[in-house]
Amino acid sequence: MARGLVLAPQRSGEQPQLIERPAPASTAEARVADILERLWTDPTGNPSLDVLAAEAGMSRRSLSRHIRSRTGGSLGGWLRRARIARAQDNLLRGGKGLEGIAVNCGFPDVQSLRKAFRTELGMTPTQWLARQRVG
Repeated sequence: MARGLVLAPQRSGEQPQLIERPAPASTAEARVADILERLWTDPTGNPSLDVLAAEAGMSRRSLSRHIRSRTGGSLGGWLRRARIARAQDNLLRGGKGLEGIAVNCGFPDVQSLRKAFRTELGMTPTQWLARQRVG
């Protein structure tokens, strides 16, 4: 019961107040985690913050705060990094054609994929792949 209330159970004497497991996340945190997991699994969509906030049952500002505390940045930045990670995985697995990889990873075109790679990694997808093969 105390764990559910996020309170440490009281012990008598000088025993330390230890909790074996952390208290479960709040329902808002769980909803945000579900949204981020869904976007990680399929980053091809382009959801608006308003739609996601309505799905989570919270305001746009509240959702933004939860996302920032969980990811360290904005939803757009996190989604771009998720798409880049998926593109990197496709490149390593031998995916052919940057156009197909771009579309499968949620980028509108190859130019957007290249721009995202340059912004985040300082190199193009082809340069990144060449470095992976050398190392």
